[in-house]
Amino acid sequence: MKYLFSIIITFIFISRSSAQEIYLNTDPADAYVMKNDSLIGHTPLFIPLSLNKIFLQKPGYAEESINLGDYDGIPVKLKFTGRKTYQSFYESSAFKIFIGSIVALGAVTAYFKIKADNRFDDYQNNGNHDLLNETRRYDLISGISFAALQVNFGFLIYYLLIY
Repeated sequence: MKYLFSIIITFIFISRSSAQEIYLNTDPADAYVMKNDSLIGHTPLFIPLSLNKIFLQKPGYAEESINLGDYDGIPVKLKFTGRKTYQSFYESSAFKIFIGSIVALGAVTAYFKIKADNRFDDYQNNGNHDLLNETRRYDLISGISFAALQVNFGFLIYYLLIY
């Protein structure tokens, strides 16, 4: 469909223009049209047939050489040679690691806090100081894992803001 539209536009412009010009289009558009070291313009544009041979350049794409006498009006497909520079943070490994560690640290925090609460209830019922020491140990583990969770969550928010 895109090529059909380009061909129709080409025929309209060719019928409008003189036989000394040709309408040149590329996919993607906005490629530099060069003759030797001189910039003729950016695609799409009308080019005089007298130029014979031109070069198409676009950053991240392979240079194409076009013989205007052989050009059939179909947009020239430029070959992508660059590399994809944009990757969504949601698709990155770092995002998956942050989310996984947040879930794991949250589970560890909840588990040890519940254990500490249960030990404290037992301590209140029995008065056994060993249960109070276990409560303090489980609360310490829960607090450390909660602090790690908060640091991890802070990094996640930071990376969400900079991407």
